[in-house]
Order: sequence, then C-alpha cells, then structure tokens
Amino acid sequence: MGVLRLLGFSKKFTHHALHAIDNHLYRSTLQELSLKTGMQAASPEINAIFLEQMVEKHPNISHVIVDAVHDHEVEFEFVLDLILEGLERVRNKQKTQLD
Repeated sequence: MGVLRLLGFSKKFTHHALHAIDNHLYRSTLQELSLKTGMQAASPEINAIFLEQMVEKHPNISHVIVDAVHDHEVEFEFVLDLILEGLERVRNKQKTQLD
C-alpha cells in the first residue's frame, strides 16, 4: 500500500489496485493447487472423457487449450504485467488530469 501511495495513487485507487493484485495471486494459487490435485490425480481415461465433453460443450475454448502448453509461471507473469501496466496507465492519466 505504501508503495502505491508513494507513486501517487489515491487511497481509493490503491484499494482497487490491491484487490486486482490480490485476486490474481489468490486465483493463480488456487488454480495451481487445483491442477496438481485434480487433473494430475485423475486417470488418463477420466481426463479423456473430460476433454471430449469439453470439446462438445465449449468448442472455441477447447480449440485454444487442448493443444496448448501451459506454463503457469509465464501465464502468471503475463497477467501480473497486464495489471501493473494498467495501474501505471491509470496513474499517468490521473496525473495528466490534475495538471
């Protein structure tokens, strides 16, 4: 909080920024834990059934993720960069409005 305030963010914006960062951290942690205990724990047969049902119900999502290589560290950093760049953009916009 202190760093965001030192960078010129208002109290309200700092509150929103912390929620964005916290939600990303929390979701990423839960997803990582879930994948390790869910899909990895299931048999190949169960995974095949799951993927088959997913392709039928969600063809657009399936088209993208079925062959994707998931690197959770890269994905985590990508989203965190988006959040931080967005925060910087809003901060700069606020500064220009105050000038």
